[in-house]
Amino acid sequence: MSLSAAQKKFLSEIFSLSESNFKTMTKDEWHKVKMECMVIEGKEYEKAEKNNTEVSHKGKIAEQLVDLAYSDLF
Repeated sequence: MSLSAAQKKFLSEIFSLSESNFKTMTKDEWHKVKMECMVIEGKEYEKAEKNNTEVSHKGKIAEQLVDLAYSDLF
């Protein structure tokens, strides 16, 4: 499995990472990105719960990236 277009766009917009950046990331670097995604995911879920709305697209993409294994970057 590789990254979807939406996931690549998210990484570019939120973390300023290009495809060449995340293809050369170490496991530790990817772990840091995933931890930041976890924070984003949590905030988006809290916001949705507070407003009694659906989780945003941003929150859903962050959730997908949290679950993505390092080996799936390639």
